[in-house]
Amino acid sequence: MPKSHLRLPPSIRIELDKAWIPYTAANSVFERFGHLPLNGKKELLNRLIVARLSYSFRVMIDPPEKSRSRQASQAFPTHSQQLSRLVKIQRSAKRLLKLLGIEDPASIAVEPFEKGMGILHSVATTWLLTSLSCVATGRRGDRATLGALERIEVLLLLLSDLVEAADQSAEQVRAHMVAKMVRDEDTNRTKIPNSGRSARGGKRRKGETAESMLVRSLIEAYIALRARYPNSGPSVSCDDALRAFVRAGLEFAIAERPITDSKGKVYVPTDTMAVNRTLPCRFTDSAIRGIFDRCMHKPIRN
Repeated sequence: MPKSHLRLPPSIRIELDKAWIPYTAANSVFERFGHLPLNGKKELLNRLIVARLSYSFRVMIDPPEKSRSRQASQAFPTHSQQLSRLVKIQRSAKRLLKLLGIEDPASIAVEPFEKGMGILHSVATTWLLTSLSCVATGRRGDRATLGALERIEVLLLLLSDLVEAADQSAEQVRAHMVAKMVRDEDTNRTKIPNSGRSARGGKRRKGETAESMLVRSLIEAYIALRARYPNSGPSVSCDDALRAFVRAGLEFAIAERPITDSKGKVYVPTDTMAVNRTLPCRFTDSAIRGIFDRCMHKPIRN
């Protein structure tokens, strides 16, 4: 095992092991960012893993070689489609909680049974409490380690978290929609009258590429974490510290830990097969500056 694991807390190593991400990639990002407490490292790691998964998913459905012709490939959901799906997810989670007897999802966010089992509908306590445990044991045997009460408690916590996560994600999508409207208005104002073209350059690429979306996510994470932990490093600006962090984040997004079977054959994780291995070298300082400027002109969720 590499020595880099010695600098990582056990809880961080567990999350990296789950995602098959090398310890060195995470260490590099933490070092480029600056000093963070454990909770800060957990939040940063969570943002990095989400950005990595989003990028991997995006390049699988919209490969880079087709990104210049979005109409020729399966389009990534528009902001309005993403917002509609998130709202439906939130409503479905709320409805399921209501069927279980929970009217307010926030009331069970920490200790679901603080006021006793009476908060659940009688059908849930009579039938589901034992059935969930029996089904888990029948399907997974000894691997089903949670007891009956723990299982339904975890279910309630996850549904409550899902409601809040969908709500927060919907707010972020709305912020992106507003920012896009502002950019579109600025673009329209710079067009030469009656020319049918933009004042600068050729035809603008429509939509955000998977690579640009990844860099934006990294910069947003940098801004949010720096605001929450101001003593972790220099104030936010497009300086060497931010550029080094972004490039370390790009390395994190494409890093992979080889999977070797019992016969010694090495496999590549399926979620990283389509990623661009030259990604860290592709983004120039000016490209990072452009994405940074756009991030600074729209709200960043802390």
